[in-house]
Amino acid sequence: MKKEQIEIHLRYEGPDVDDGSMSIEDIVPVLQGFSSAYGKIAATDDPDSIHRLRITGVRPGSADIILEVWKTIGENVDSLTGASFLTAGGYFIVRKIIEVIKLKRHIKKQPFRERINAENSIVVSNCNNVNIEVPLEIFELFKSGQIDSDLNKMMSPLEEGRIDSAEFSARSPDGITLQERITAEERPYFDVNENITTTTRETWLIVKLNALFKSTKSGWAYLSDGSRVYYRYVGQNQTKLLQLFSYSGPVRVSCIAHLDENLKVRELEIFDLQKSQEELFQSQSNAQQTE
Repeated sequence: MKKEQIEIHLRYEGPDVDDGSMSIEDIVPVLQGFSSAYGKIAATDDPDSIHRLRITGVRPGSADIILEVWKTIGENVDSLTGASFLTAGGYFIVRKIIEVIKLKRHIKKQPFRERINAENSIVVSNCNNVNIEVPLEIFELFKSGQIDSDLNKMMSPLEEGRIDSAEFSARSPDGITLQERITAEERPYFDVNENITTTTRETWLIVKLNALFKSTKSGWAYLSDGSRVYYRYVGQNQTKLLQLFSYSGPVRVSCIAHLDENLKVRELEIFDLQKSQEELFQSQSNAQQTE
């Protein structure tokens, strides 16, 4: 077994990880997502080798998960080609992952246009008519959606005020570094559609708002059973949403709930929201007792 000398960093920053530690609930999907994306690309690009990812350290000051690649070259690869391939393989697999992340940040889950240029690269224009040029193989990987669910897991810990950003990087043997940084506000660009089987009628639910991405009027909310679900605000009064988000108590939301095949709530479309009546009654009672 030969060791490929590249550094891979999965770095998360924010109040929850400033001491260099990271909760199991956050770190497990990150590692699952990255290893799955890496494995899918390696199986296609480097079928004659076996890749193994190993955690070699975690640096304090942020949750900086350091990985290295161990790789076994197949017997049908000669020694000269093998040495060259060992240098390129893992680094270029990570490069593909980072390039797809960059492209998804560029498009922002909005309509886009693409065209082939004279060099057979793809020029992608986003909704703001800003262009980015990517190799054809990167665009095909993006369009296939093959690693979308994996990227979603890698971004899952991002939450404003808790884990504010993530940075993914890799360094090649000759010192070239690739990196891409994603903020919590950009988290919705990596969401994938759950397998929704049914929806409810518009109804009122009690929730606690947990995160808000202002650019998309979406975020996370806790249900009464403690589960966290994604929500989108589709109402007209965005000011009301901003005001109630700063309120830490329970909120009544008029919404349509989207359920999966197990009838578990996966997403809420919120039309209106207000403070919970129970909270209002409790506040009035406390005021009377104070008097």
